[in-house]
Amino acid sequence: MNWQSFFQLKVMQKRGNDEIPYFCDELKVGPDFSLSELHLREFMDLRLSERELKIFSLTHRKIFRRLGAFHSREIKRIADNFASRILSERKRDLIFSTSGGGIYLFTYLKRFEEELSLKQITCRTSEIPFYGAKEFSPITSLKLEYRPDSRSVFDLFPTLWENSPQLILFEVDENEKETA
Repeated sequence: MNWQSFFQLKVMQKRGNDEIPYFCDELKVGPDFSLSELHLREFMDLRLSERELKIFSLTHRKIFRRLGAFHSREIKRIADNFASRILSERKRDLIFSTSGGGIYLFTYLKRFEEELSLKQITCRTSEIPFYGAKEFSPITSLKLEYRPDSRSVFDLFPTLWENSPQLILFEVDENEKETA
């Protein structure tokens, strides 16, 4: 996996039995890193287990170093465009899926809670916004379903997300759980 693909914010929409592209944008992040900021000792504060440290690859470290971009003006602009697209939908019930950084688009829907109150939005995702989404709180029109599948970037690092306050906001899709 190319680490920058995490910042390709792709959302698919379920229509019938198919999933079709619904929204796509790229959160631009700096591609350059110093060797010292990617050194494994710089991640010791994460308290990863010994096993997790062994598999915390350069790709994971680069993604982790750029997660702060999900608090930028650019993500707010992108999320506003995403929310506008949802608000323009005639359908009331919308089912989406996303992986990677796409989940962060849904964390910004709180800003549109009142306008979205007539919609019922479901987001199926393999990622949990465990870092940089502390202010995320649920809205009644949004249901998040966690799909424990192999597309998750950080699924092999339970230390990062198992104590996340965001985890309680998610329902586990039992069908996915049985097939994973």
